[in-house]
Amino acid sequence: MSRGIPCMLLALGLGVSVPAVAQPVVLEQQLNSVGGEAVAVTGEWAFVGDPDNCRAYVFKYDYVTNLWGNGVGVAGLPYTILGSVSGCGFAATFANLGRFGESIATDNGLVVIGASTGFDAGGFYNSGRVFVFHYDAGAVGGATGGWIGNTAVNGAREAGLASDQQTNAFFGFSVAVSYDDATGIATLVVGAPGYNIPGQSDAGKVYAYEWDTNPPTPTLTFLASDTGNAAGDMLGYQVSANDSAYMGGVPGADSAGFTDNGAAFFYGASPAVVTDLDPPGLTADGDSLGFDVSLADDGIALLGGVDSYVLRESGGSYQYEAVLTGTQGGAVSQSGGVYGFGYQGSSVRLYYADTDFTATEDWRVDKTEVAFGRDISAADDLRVLVNGETNNRAYAYSTPCGRGGDLIANQWTLIGLPCDTGSATIDQIFGDDLGVYGTDWYMYRQGTDYSGAGSAYIGLSASDTLEPGRGYWLISASDASWQVDQPIAAQHSAAAIDPLTRALVGAVFPFDLNALMGTSYTPDSDARVMLANPFPAAVDWSLSAIEDVGGLPPVAIGAVPWFEGGSPTAYVYDAASDGYTVVDGSVPGAPREIGAGEGFFVRFNNTFYTERATQKYLRMARGK
Repeated sequence: MSRGIPCMLLALGLGVSVPAVAQPVVLEQQLNSVGGEAVAVTGEWAFVGDPDNCRAYVFKYDYVTNLWGNGVGVAGLPYTILGSVSGCGFAATFANLGRFGESIATDNGLVVIGASTGFDAGGFYNSGRVFVFHYDAGAVGGATGGWIGNTAVNGAREAGLASDQQTNAFFGFSVAVSYDDATGIATLVVGAPGYNIPGQSDAGKVYAYEWDTNPPTPTLTFLASDTGNAAGDMLGYQVSANDSAYMGGVPGADSAGFTDNGAAFFYGASPAVVTDLDPPGLTADGDSLGFDVSLADDGIALLGGVDSYVLRESGGSYQYEAVLTGTQGGAVSQSGGVYGFGYQGSSVRLYYADTDFTATEDWRVDKTEVAFGRDISAADDLRVLVNGETNNRAYAYSTPCGRGGDLIANQWTLIGLPCDTGSATIDQIFGDDLGVYGTDWYMYRQGTDYSGAGSAYIGLSASDTLEPGRGYWLISASDASWQVDQPIAAQHSAAAIDPLTRALVGAVFPFDLNALMGTSYTPDSDARVMLANPFPAAVDWSLSAIEDVGGLPPVAIGAVPWFEGGSPTAYVYDAASDGYTVVDGSVPGAPREIGAGEGFFVRFNNTFYTERATQKYLRMARGK
């Protein structure tokens, strides 16, 4: 597919100026004034732990209002409660659920909740327990709104050996879960920082389990465990996992002649061996490295302590990349190229993929509360949960227009608006990030010639506005990043009006193809139409559909009459490789997602033209 446009680049005479730095619009919502010691977010679900009352609150996200609530339009009210509805007052409840909500981890419809002082009939007080739940959309009428408890793991025990249980092990003080979409199997990791080894108290221990979520019955299988090396190491104070590895923080470890400078242990295939991580010369007495940990699939590991460290995997081990000073025990969190750091008692700061961690953060919220930032959970679409005052408050932050995108100097990028900015001009949207329009950057839109030729594109003026769902070519004279700093002018539609009525759809954007293409465009046997993802998060192309009076053929099923060659394919341009990535929701194993702010082409055949009198909408849907 020919771009046509790059030949115009030499004629632009782009220069370079220094744009101002702008922060995005960030919305704050206080979820509740009880609980907040642990927070976790994924997709449409948020969890707030309240261990003082042996419970966890579950909130559901409203993709139309951009607020958390009970799932039926009441913001701030929990969707359901897991654990004890009546609190910890009864002895039996406390024994079973002691400190339920101390730790929470969630991924793709799974949630793990620690009860670090709970114990079973064995009488090992404060040995700890962990509870696992999965979401079943078919059981939403139940007492917990579809969140089904699978099992309780009594701690600290491995492979069913009761002899492994210990008093004051605090199994479940930390938990982590990572779900593999391809297999339906999750890795569950549990920390027990109070576990003793012979002659060494509080050495700590981490446990790994395989959680098979496939029907008919989810099963939990013990995989491995490891202990700290010395008294007071507290291995498992925090844990984290990705699809191939997991890690445990060791904040009490002594190394390189220092006391309590801390460390982290890595396990799994990448790297293949345990690594006792202590960046030489970078820590000091009492740094408590490993007070919090976060491991993702992109080779980045975050370690929190008095200062927070960024590590990058290279050659089978993790190497020091950057340090953020003065975080004071604040949490670390990452998801999908978004990296979050809590500065306990003062702020939460986010960086985006490929960001210089020593530079100014991309996103920041300041709040003076004692425990603010002690725990945070970040999602890749810039929805962040943060605990607040003395662990008895939880805040939710969102950036409705997402993070924008990155540009390579003198390379065309196909983009779209991740939200509706109303009457904002392109200069207002991009100028603060990219500089002077016509000198530092330039934009084109598609005309009524859909052949793909360079002459078919129309240059924009600085005062032009943009339309969500339409694709645009953007070029910058230097490497740069852009982000929409304007508030949302209009919301997307609720999923309830989506004709697909799929449980996985969170919000729907109906794009009027007739309004875009009109009825007078020149017919072409291969019309190349430039569109864009209108959401601040990735969309699954297989959830899209073309709606027509004559029927609703989903993109992912069979040969759709209006697509060239009967192939429901989207083409996403990759500036780095100067080529296109094929996105086809109907082909197993093929890429299915179109990223936030990404533009793409679709190819319509002549049938689309001949049926132009019939109203047609491309309905792009955001998953949950």
